[in-house]
Amino acid sequence: MKNITFVLILLMFSVKTFSQARIGYTPEQIKKEYKDSIYHLETGTDNSGNKYISIKLDGITVYHFLNTSGICAITTVSPDNTASLNAYVELYNKLYVVISPKNWRLYTEDGYIDCELKWASDKTYYFYWTVGKLN
Repeated sequence: MKNITFVLILLMFSVKTFSQARIGYTPEQIKKEYKDSIYHLETGTDNSGNKYISIKLDGITVYHFLNTSGICAITTVSPDNTASLNAYVELYNKLYVVISPKNWRLYTEDGYIDCELKWASDKTYYFYWTVGKLN
């Protein structure tokens, strides 16, 4: 029970920060937003050559993948455990339009952004945020 309470408190803290993907942001905007010392930022390149900025907090890792123009085009949110995963599903069900049990949509004045819960071949899971349609 203490673990679940801790995860929920952590999520309440991180809801404001990670409730939306940073689609369309530049690396400078992302770094400026997460300049506080509680955030552990890293930049790198994945195995496919895609550049990213990662942000690590207790219980979650977020990757902002940049397109060839240097703009965030994809964000992934990877919970560290199933308690965190379930808490995020519950949170997304409250904050966004539910498309299906594994898909959500965020509407903005510029269009919409889609989120899908995916499982990798190594049985890890992550939320995959991409542009659905921009005006």
